[in-house]
Amino acid sequence: MQILYDSNHWVAVACVRDEIYVADSLGKENISAVVAKQLQQLYASHLSSDDVMEVNLVTCVQLPNNSDCGVCATAFLFEWAASSIQTSLDVRFDLLNMRPHLITCLEAERLIPFPKLVATRRGKCAAVRKVYVTCI
Repeated sequence: MQILYDSNHWVAVACVRDEIYVADSLGKENISAVVAKQLQQLYASHLSSDDVMEVNLVTCVQLPNNSDCGVCATAFLFEWAASSIQTSLDVRFDLLNMRPHLITCLEAERLIPFPKLVATRRGKCAAVRKVYVTCI
């Protein structure tokens, strides 16, 4: 699991059991060329003979702004690590308290679940949509 940079934006990615997952809090319909290039470098063994990579876009909470994507990507990784890559990321995080929470975690050197506005069912399967990325 990693966070990738995409032109002033951060996205969470993971590769588990030969499946590549991307969680993007901006809800883009496709993978950008910048992220595609990074995925190609990270997961070169997943490229087909015609340089196409199958990627699962994970349905996740959408940000109301452009400034919290890194914090959101970190929360996505935490949710995946704490439960499973199959865990739904379509949860209502407490966006106002996410950044202070991350600072607290870093200062305490402890990983604590990110705050949510309402309880969400743990283990709920993630909604994914397959896309095919051509890598050049």
